Amino acid sequence: AGVDPSGNELWSHKLPAGVVAGPVAWAGGAAVADGLGGLHLISAAGAVTWTRDLGSPALDLRASLDGGAIWAATTAGRILAHARDGQPLVALSPLASPTRLVPLASGALLVASRGGGLSLLDNRRGTVRPVGEVAGQVLDAHPLPGGRVLLATDDGEVVTVSIQGKK
Repeated sequence: AGVDPSGNELWSHKLPAGVVAGPVAWAGGAAVADGLGGLHLISAAGAVTWTRDLGSPALDLRASLDGGAIWAATTAGRILAHARDGQPLVALSPLASPTRLVPLASGALLVASRGGGLSLLDNRRGTVRPVGEVAGQVLDAHPLPGGRVLLATDDGEVVTVSIQGKK
């Protein structure tokens, strides 16, 4: 739903299979993923601008820091990126159970996997390389200045790692 600064609902949109990831404010609207593997861009007025098939439900959605792409990690281990107009930019599969995505200032994407593995996806070079590991599954993650990332895991840890994987 869209709300004004006072918290009043401006619009609402119901997806037939529910929302499993998102919403992420992006491209002047909101990106959301449904339970059937659909990725939807909903405009600021509440209309669906476009829908794309991810192939399986999303676990996480994140916008690139420059706003040029929306990234999705799916239950099938795929990582996909779409441009503002819905065109596919990147499709990689399969990765080891990706659960969280962290867009970095460099344009790269840190991928946290079930079991604590961390990989760096460089979409400019089309490469993925392991950069470290943390105890537990990453529940949430945010980029920090200086190439570091703040991670919270399901075992109660709050950890800062560099993109090289060192604490």
